[in-house]
Amino acid sequence: MAEKKNQYSSVVRPNVKFTPEEDLAVDDFVNYLQQKMKRKVLKGELIKKCVFYCKKMKINPFDE
Repeated sequence: MAEKKNQYSSVVRPNVKFTPEEDLAVDDFVNYLQQKMKRKVLKGELIKKCVFYCKKMKINPFDE
């Protein structure tokens, strides 16, 4: 019998834990972007874009 291949077997899916307040803030920003861009924006898509934007612009979010 052939092994079933999971659709996510070729990607890494890190888990990010948010407090309820952080989750609400991310949801608010996602909703703002959806209204502005007039298309659906997913939380994971936003987080991925933010990470790679910081990398590209050499932004260290831990600098004070």
